[in-house]
Order: sequence, then C-alpha cells, then structure tokens
Amino acid sequence: MPGIIFRYIAKNLAIFFSGILFVFVFVVFMGQFSQIFTYAMNYGADILWVFSTMMYTVPDILVLSVPMAFQISILMTLTSMGQTGEVMALRAAGFSFMEISKPILIFAAFLVLVMTGLNGWLSPLGRHHVEQSKADIASKISKVNIEPKTFINLGDWD
Repeated sequence: MPGIIFRYIAKNLAIFFSGILFVFVFVVFMGQFSQIFTYAMNYGADILWVFSTMMYTVPDILVLSVPMAFQISILMTLTSMGQTGEVMALRAAGFSFMEISKPILIFAAFLVLVMTGLNGWLSPLGRHHVEQSKADIASKISKVNIEPKTFINLGDWD
C-alpha cells in the first residue's frame, strides 16, 4: 500500500512540476531570445548563430526556473491533496507526515544533484560560450572598410 501512495504523490508532483517548469522556461526563454535576437540584428548575425547561442543559455534558464517550479509544484500538489481530503484520509489511515512527504524529499534530493551539475558545470560553460560568440560577432562587424566616394551627396544635408 505505501508504494501506491508514494507513486500517486510522485506522479502528481511530477505533473505539476513539468507544467510549471514549461511555463517558466518559456517566459524566461522568450526574454533571453529577444535580447539575443536584438544583438544579432545589431551586429548582422545569422539565424543559426541565434539558435546556437540560445541553446547555450538553456542551463542558465533552468537554473532560474527549476527552483521556482519546484516550490510552486509542492504548493499545488499539497493544496490539491488537502482540498480533496486526501491528506486527512492518509493521516487517518496511519501515514505519518514523513511518509507523505517522502516523494517530495526524494524529488528534492534529485533536483539538488541536477542543480549542482547545472550551476557548477553547464551554466558557466554556456555563459562563457555566449559571451565568446558575442565578442566574435562584434569583432567581425568592427572590420568594415569604408571606401572613398561611398556616400553620395544629397543636397544641403550634412
């Protein structure tokens, strides 16, 4: 019986977490996309550069989104279970709060490992690549040679 309860709570938590994470990643991704796309338009980069640079920002986006999504998914999971009386029924059946929160604690331990990898390794690599590619694009545009008689005279305009 405890295995069924464990899977039920874990499934609810995973469903809420994935939905909320998708929303947060989308919102932060679009903000980053607009900045990088503006940078690309200013310096004349192609769309392939924009997409490759955006892929390197995904670890940073996840570093921001995962903790918020986890907190809200815990809140929504326990609130929905409380509203339907499931927490009260589990407590009446003899389950302790520790047994009820065990899937949450295991999921939190998993996310600690994932976030350690993101913060310690993938995010700095991605950030370095983004800054390096921005510097490369900016250096390419600064090598423009203006030939004599490139600009035409348009009357009395200076």
